[in-house]
Amino acid sequence: MQRRTEAKESLARTALGFIEPGMSVMLDDSTTVLALARLLGQVGPLTVLTNYRQVVELLIDEVDIKLIVIGGQYSRTHDSYIGPSDQTGLDSYAVDIVFQSTSTMDERLTYHQEQEVVSMKRVMLSKGARRVLMMDGSKVGQTSLNRFVPISDFTDVILTDDVDPAVVEKIGEHAATWSAAV
Repeated sequence: MQRRTEAKESLARTALGFIEPGMSVMLDDSTTVLALARLLGQVGPLTVLTNYRQVVELLIDEVDIKLIVIGGQYSRTHDSYIGPSDQTGLDSYAVDIVFQSTSTMDERLTYHQEQEVVSMKRVMLSKGARRVLMMDGSKVGQTSLNRFVPISDFTDVILTDDVDPAVVEKIGEHAATWSAAV
């Protein structure tokens, strides 16, 4: 939560530019995306879907935000609700845009250390017409235990400007890339 806060805020400001009033927005349970949730009150009205308890607490009193909580069993480790797609309610939704972050990525793939989170994130990602990955430079060029999805499953990747330009170019072969100044 306290790591790379300036980078997360910069990613969030860049991501906010993708959102227009009236949209449906899905947010995952990452602290990077939590930084975006803090800004959503500036854009409303919105419909926001999330499985992250901290996003729910943050947005519950926002008058211009219709809040939908998704998920299954509560995970203390992630402070979110995680479950199989038939128990989460996710099968009922199609949203304008999904915002996610994950543990690590290389030039072609994204990764996460926990399989149950990977499964939940995959289903969430599949519900968005536009699918945005938000990653700070400390997570780029690394792997974690479980493969999440190829970068090409995202329509857009927002990276902090401390990522090697050659790596950004390779990522750009798979999705539109955007830079967030740190």
